[in-house]
Amino acid sequence: MSIVFGWNNFHIKTYTPKELNLTTADTSEYRVEVRQSYFHLFWIPFFGLGKKWAIRKEGKLYEVPSAMMETIRRQNIPVKTPWYTFAGPLLIIVGLAVWGLYEKVDQYNENSNEEARINQRAKILDSLLEHATDKHVITFVGVDGPNYGKVFHLKVEANSKDSIRALLVTTGKSQFEATPAVVEDYLSKYRDNLIEESYSKAYLKSGIPKTRAEDFGPARVAIQLMKEDTGHYQLKNIERYFGPIVHDRGTGGYGGNAISMEFSNQGWPSQIIALETVKGNLTWETPLPLEFPQANSLGNPGAYLRASGYTYGSPYTFKMTVQDSSGKKYVYLVEGVNLEKSVKLVEEK
Repeated sequence: MSIVFGWNNFHIKTYTPKELNLTTADTSEYRVEVRQSYFHLFWIPFFGLGKKWAIRKEGKLYEVPSAMMETIRRQNIPVKTPWYTFAGPLLIIVGLAVWGLYEKVDQYNENSNEEARINQRAKILDSLLEHATDKHVITFVGVDGPNYGKVFHLKVEANSKDSIRALLVTTGKSQFEATPAVVEDYLSKYRDNLIEESYSKAYLKSGIPKTRAEDFGPARVAIQLMKEDTGHYQLKNIERYFGPIVHDRGTGGYGGNAISMEFSNQGWPSQIIALETVKGNLTWETPLPLEFPQANSLGNPGAYLRASGYTYGSPYTFKMTVQDSSGKKYVYLVEGVNLEKSVKLVEEK
């Protein structure tokens, strides 16, 4: 794209010859104009290049004779430079201001959404902690010390009114490496050597961040898991292990009136044996049973589901029944709009 620039001038003010003391008689033969010269970029004025005087006669502009110009100059007539001479820089300033305001609003909305997400997650973890069974594993992530970023697990053994008795699982893996399969394998090999502790529920809940300030930065909440370890850990997740563990991958697409979506299984290899639409107009086209193998840390391989009858932007709810190799069935409730959805285990049978 070529850059268009140059200079031009525009009219500021008009005087009669008598107003400028060029004659004592009124005359309409000509007028004297003050004009602002300016530099432009893409025809937008950027800055002034001074003022010039001109004679307008019969619709045309002429240069002011030197003797007449000298008379005008001696009078020091004040003529202000119009603000729009600097329209270009002003537009840039306004544009930057609008962009800055947009960024602040966008950041505010993002922070508000993040606050809501963290608060909602805290409520879910609080409820899960109250109802955790001996199939549940509580996940903690180190926030300081030599174990920063490493994952520790509490495998629930018993859940009473005020406390939880659990085995402390220390695989030494990062939060991306410590998959359920890794934790279950570690438990099967070293269960007899693991430390068993009793933790009050109130103490465990104090490690759940409820705000951004508690989740990040110097005000973050965290607890100690071992007396001899001065490191601190945040409670990040509570999940039912020892079976299929279904997660939404957030991938899929739309085509016509159809929607496709992908799920991953972090737990035992299983099959999807039933899909039941509860809300919406989803007609399932995926042949069942569908193999649902155990995924790696990146969520591969996954299981693709496809349904017709979907209208973009409309909410849906459906039940997904998964069966493991022992024949036990797990019913998951999936609720969402488009590809944004939640997955919740609601029944085992």
